[in-house]
Amino acid sequence: MNLSNFKRIVRDCRAEWNDYGRTRDWVLRLYDRLLNRWLWAPLPFRKKVCEIYKKGVPQPFALRLGSSDWQLLNEIYLRGEYDELLKFDLGKPRWIVDLGSNIGLTVRLWRQHYSEARIVAVEPDPDNVRMLRMNISDSSDDKVIVVEACVLGYARPVQLQPGTGEWAYSIKDMAGASSRSPGQISILTMPELLQRHCSEGVIDLLKCDIEGSEAELFSNCRSWLQKIRFGVVELHGDYRLKNFERDLMESGVPSEILWSEEKIDFSLVLFRTRPVAFPQASSSL
Repeated sequence: MNLSNFKRIVRDCRAEWNDYGRTRDWVLRLYDRLLNRWLWAPLPFRKKVCEIYKKGVPQPFALRLGSSDWQLLNEIYLRGEYDELLKFDLGKPRWIVDLGSNIGLTVRLWRQHYSEARIVAVEPDPDNVRMLRMNISDSSDDKVIVVEACVLGYARPVQLQPGTGEWAYSIKDMAGASSRSPGQISILTMPELLQRHCSEGVIDLLKCDIEGSEAELFSNCRSWLQKIRFGVVELHGDYRLKNFERDLMESGVPSEILWSEEKIDFSLVLFRTRPVAFPQASSSL
């Protein structure tokens, strides 16, 4: 890295100065950027877990140096990725299912805005799950259920494939693998997940960010979509808004898109289902 690149990193970090609670937090953010730029350099403290304070958030976040954790924090708490969702009146949600919880930052966001809700946080990567538990350590045990698994449209042997950063794992089928093959991860279908952890019925909010597997999930949603009131879904790859709308329509569950934003590499869509009004039986006198 030349001097001009280093100066640009410092300049970019300076713009974030007011976002952090302490000078120490900002310095660690600067070092995190350097670690991510020099990916193969033998610099110290790579992947070290740090306690970071953001202004306006009383409890610290646990983040790994030289990881995608800081980018995720910025997307959720600075750029407001879920701000459009938070504008809608969901009432008082009782159940939230968070698919692709990563290190628990969205779980923290739901706890902040929907404090009475019980949250099922689903994340397949063991190291991310370790970080997730650290980030929700102050939550009541009965309010957050952590599930170390991947939710897909149908069960079969799969393993995680690393992507760009700790937030971009994808799923690879393990053809012909046995039930105990190395690297195999736990798989649940949505009906299985809801039966095990949300058997009471209605899910007030479904958040889905599963790095491309949403196409398979929503192409097979007929059996469970009617249990979802609101959903916010990140769409990846060739699975765009038109494909998502088609799958909602083919499910037979009345629904509507409340808001969407299409970007080059992904799209974000907010939807809700509409309960079906059945005609009341007339009584004969």
